[in-house]
Amino acid sequence: MTTHAFRRSARIAALCAVALVEVGCLDESLIKQPELNVIPGVPPGWSGTANTSGIGTTIDNARTGKNAAYLSNAFQITFDAFRLVQTIRADDYRGQRVRLTAWVRPRNVSSTATSGIWMRVDGPGVILAIDEMRLRPVSGFGDWRQVSVVLDVAERAVGISFGALFQASNTLLVDDMELEVVSTTVASTNTLLSPTSSGLDSLSTIEAYARSPRAPVNLDFEGLPPLEPTSSAWIAQTATALGTDDPGAALGELEPLRAMVGTAHTVGLGDATYGSRESARLKHRVARFLVSQMGFTTLVLEAPFAEAEDLNAYVNGGSGSPERLLSRLYSWTTNTQELAEVIAWLREWNRTAPLAQRVQLRGMDIVAPGASMDSVASFIRRVAPAYDVDIQVWYQCLAVFRNQGATPGRPRSEYAAISAQSRALCAEGINDAVNLIVARGGSSAGSQTALQHARVVQQFEALASLGNAATSSRLRDSAMATNVVALREQPGAGRVMVWSHNDRVSRQAGAMGGFLLARFGVDYRPLGVAFATGRFNALLQQGASTGAVQSHQVTAAPLRSMEAAFLGATSPRLLLDTRRIAQGGASAAPLAGPIAMRTIGVGFNPNTPNAYAAAKLFPADFDLLLFFRESTPTTLLPFVN
Repeated sequence: MTTHAFRRSARIAALCAVALVEVGCLDESLIKQPELNVIPGVPPGWSGTANTSGIGTTIDNARTGKNAAYLSNAFQITFDAFRLVQTIRADDYRGQRVRLTAWVRPRNVSSTATSGIWMRVDGPGVILAIDEMRLRPVSGFGDWRQVSVVLDVAERAVGISFGALFQASNTLLVDDMELEVVSTTVASTNTLLSPTSSGLDSLSTIEAYARSPRAPVNLDFEGLPPLEPTSSAWIAQTATALGTDDPGAALGELEPLRAMVGTAHTVGLGDATYGSRESARLKHRVARFLVSQMGFTTLVLEAPFAEAEDLNAYVNGGSGSPERLLSRLYSWTTNTQELAEVIAWLREWNRTAPLAQRVQLRGMDIVAPGASMDSVASFIRRVAPAYDVDIQVWYQCLAVFRNQGATPGRPRSEYAAISAQSRALCAEGINDAVNLIVARGGSSAGSQTALQHARVVQQFEALASLGNAATSSRLRDSAMATNVVALREQPGAGRVMVWSHNDRVSRQAGAMGGFLLARFGVDYRPLGVAFATGRFNALLQQGASTGAVQSHQVTAAPLRSMEAAFLGATSPRLLLDTRRIAQGGASAAPLAGPIAMRTIGVGFNPNTPNAYAAAKLFPADFDLLLFFRESTPTTLLPFVN
C-alpha cells in the first residue's frame, strides 16, 4: 500500500514565505513536530470529507495497534472543516442511552472552531439529539486522552451518525472508538432543547439509513476483514461467465439475459464510471442483444434532448458527420470512440431492419436547453406566428443562462439568486409556451417533439431555481425519468434502453431509477456495472477544484465490496441476476447488503480512491449486475465544429 509522508517543515516554510505579509505564518512549533506517515482518504468502513489529504489514516503514532484516524489543517492558511462519518440503524439502540467514546491526541491544535468527536440521533426528517463537542473542543498538544458524548436514542429514531469533527489549526489523531449502551445515570450531553428539522424529508432519511449496518465497524481504524470466500464461490457457481466484451462477437453467451430481462419494457444500463472502455463495450454488447433478440427499439442517452434528435436522424439514415454530432452532445463522457461504435452499429442496423424494428436514439438530459429553446421558438413561429414576439419575451429571462452550442451560459446559481418574484414571472412565461403548443400544436409527431422541447426548457428553469446541490440532483434525476416516460409513451417507442450511470439507473430513492420504479414498478429492470481494477477517464478532482480529463487508476477493489466478491470468483467477466441472492443461503447473504460498491462520476481524486464507494442493496438497487475485472480508458475523440 502506498503511503504519503507529509514532510511539513519545507512546505510550511514555503507557505510562510508566500503568505506572511498578508495573513501571518502558522505556529512555528508545528515545524518541530515529527513526521507522520498517512494514507489519505477516509478509513475503510467510514465516509466523510473525501477529496482532500486533510483526512486519512496514520500508519504510526496510533494509541493501540498500527493505525489511527488523522484530521489535519497543517498545510492550510485557512482552516477547512473535516468530518469523519459512520452511520448505523437505530434498531438495537431505541429507548436506550448510548455513549460514544474515543481516544484523541491533539498536535498543537489551536484556533479551534471545533475539534473532537460527535454523534447525532436522527428521526424521520428530524434531528432528535446531537453533540459535536463545540463547547469543549480538544486543543493544545499532549498525549492520548479519552473524550465522550452521550445521547438518548428515542423510540422513533431511525439511525445514529457519529465520528470525528475538526476545524482548527494543525492535527488531531483519533483512535479506539467505542459505542455502548449506558445507564441513564450517565449524564446526557445533548445540545438540543427540542428536536429540529434535518432538512431531509422523512422518506429520504429512512432510505438513507436503510443502507447502513446495524452495528459500527472499524472503530479501531485497523481495517475491515475480507468477505468470506464462500460468497465468491456462490457467485462463481451462479453467475454467467462472459467470454468477451467485443460488441461484434456472437451473442449466444448472452442468452441467459432473455430470462433475466423477461417482459420488462424498460432496462437501465448503468456504469461504475463514465470513462471505461470495457464498460461501454459490454453495454454495447447487451444493447445489441436487446435489440436483435428481444425487440427493443429505443435507446435513450444521458444527453441533451435537442442534440440527440440530430443523432437520431443520422442513425435513421440522415446525413451528417457522426464526429460533429457527438461533439454537439457537449461532454467528454459521450464524445468517445466507444459510443461512436454504438452509433455506427445503430445506423447499419436501421439500414436493413424492417420499419417496426428500427431503433430510435433519444436524449433525456436537461442541463443544456439552448437548442430546445430555439426549436420551440421556430415551431411557434410556424404554427402560431402571432405569438412570435411572445415567445421571445417568455424566454428572455433565460437568455444569459442558456447555452449557445458548446458555450455554456451563466452559472445556474446566479439564476437561483435573483428574486423569487422574477423567477416566478420567468416560470410563468415558460409555462405559457408549453400551454400554447398543447393548444395549437395538434397531435403530429412534430408537435409532440416541440412539446418535449418546451418541457425541457421548463425543467431547466426549475433546476436553475434551486440553490441546494442535493435537491438539484434529485430534481434533475426526476426530470430525466419524466423524459424517459414521455419518450416511452410516444407512438412506436416500443421497449426502451436507458444508457447512463449506476447512480442514475439505480432504484435508490431520489435517483432516476427510483422515479422509474415508482412509475413502472417491475416493468423497469436496472442493470448495474462494476469493475475491480484498472484505468479509466475522469476529470481530475482536488477538493473543490476540478481539472482536465485524464486517465486514472485504481489498483484494488474496495474492501468487503461487491467487486471484491466478484474478483474472488476468478472469471474476468460475469453477469449475475441479483434476485437469486435471496435464495443463496448464508454464502450469498452478505451480498444482499448493505455492501460497498465503487461509484465514480465525472471526477476523481487519485489521492482518495477509498472515497469512491457507496453502500448498495441487492436486488433493491439493481436486478442485474455486470462485472469485469480490468478496465482501460475510453478513447476520447476531438471536439469538432
